[in-house]
Amino acid sequence: MLPITKVAERVRQSLPGIEQKTRVLAISAPTQVNPVSVLLVCALARSSKGPVLFLSVDRPNDTLTRMVNKHCSNGPSILFPNKFQDPPNAREVSCTSSLFAPKLLLDTVGLLSGPQAGAATLVMGNLSTLAFYNSNDRIKEFIAKLGELCASGAISRLVLVMDRSAQYLYSLASEFCETELDLSQ
Repeated sequence: MLPITKVAERVRQSLPGIEQKTRVLAISAPTQVNPVSVLLVCALARSSKGPVLFLSVDRPNDTLTRMVNKHCSNGPSILFPNKFQDPPNAREVSCTSSLFAPKLLLDTVGLLSGPQAGAATLVMGNLSTLAFYNSNDRIKEFIAKLGELCASGAISRLVLVMDRSAQYLYSLASEFCETELDLSQ
């Protein structure tokens, strides 16, 4: 496992390649999934023209806020979306989490992105956790819906962050994404 400072440097070095892709799979060591997600969010928020959506499968918003504030000093504004809020402005990060429910996550993306928000970058952290609480069919359906959001233009770039512990999910994500960024070693 790489020290987090080395991971941060690799994220910075990989940013030009990530920015050229629509669907990126970022592989992390299991204990670094959340810091890697936050590093990617911060890097993309500084370089993206549109909003950045950060969805974490199982982390509460206060944990995400502390991590973003720690790694993104003087960085983007953090929003906690609900269906009554306006979409994020350019260079802001919307954070949300759910209790392992793919439909909730996709509904949140639908609320925060779309024509009025412009093309959003979506970073989805801790994706491996979905495998503990969902069937393979549900996971396959979830990946297909992500593809539909990309094809519709609601999401201009998708970065999935996971470890390799969930083999079926890893296999689906590898096939779905254009490139893989290995930050685990």
